[in-house]
Amino acid sequence: MDNSYKLTRNQMRPLINMNGTSRHELVKQRTWAMSALSEAMDALSGTHPHGRDYQGYTDNMQFARDLAMFKDRHEMLKKLYSELEAEALAIQEERECE
Repeated sequence: MDNSYKLTRNQMRPLINMNGTSRHELVKQRTWAMSALSEAMDALSGTHPHGRDYQGYTDNMQFARDLAMFKDRHEMLKKLYSELEAEALAIQEERECE
């Protein structure tokens, strides 16, 4: 069974070696960033558009545009979270360079 994690072009790929930052610290850095992103996603949820806030617009599409923008913003944070998670998992499994 292959437990490797696929890294994308948008992900960092540090090489674990005796002169570099420790594996533990590299994973911890990503875990802290993931925690902050999780908090940001929770905070962003409070900005979810509600139809009651769009009453009076003559353009009925404003709510739909704002809802799409909200979803795009949330997806950006989720994508970054997933990339950091994949990096952390890959770092945990990486062999040390000699």
